Amino acid sequence: MVQLAFATGFGGPLSGKICTALGITTNNEPLPVEQISVNSPVGGKAFNVSRHRGRLDIIIAIKTKDATTLFLTSATGGLEKAIVQKQGQPILEMPAADAVADFEREKAWWLETYLKTHNSVPGGK
Repeated sequence: MVQLAFATGFGGPLSGKICTALGITTNNEPLPVEQISVNSPVGGKAFNVSRHRGRLDIIIAIKTKDATTLFLTSATGGLEKAIVQKQGQPILEMPAADAVADFEREKAWWLETYLKTHNSVPGGK
């Protein structure tokens, strides 16, 4: 999935406010990412990757009409940090125990469901 995102993802910045809340940047600096996104009538999902910090950062995002949830993922696929922002509210960190089930479900969706129909990695950009 990471290779697919680097090869075919849309390049752009991830919000500095989100990056600071995840502990990726300071002072609301944005992070350059490659992003694959999927939209539906009830919201959307995004798989973001970056090597800008000298390491692999993977950020999985889920947006519904009520909230946006983001998971910072290690290069080995583990949950590092989770945040949620409910509509009109500040960004809050989610305790790992509360976030792990949703994180594993979203990670599985990208690795199993999405990749079943998008499994080829072209030669790159």
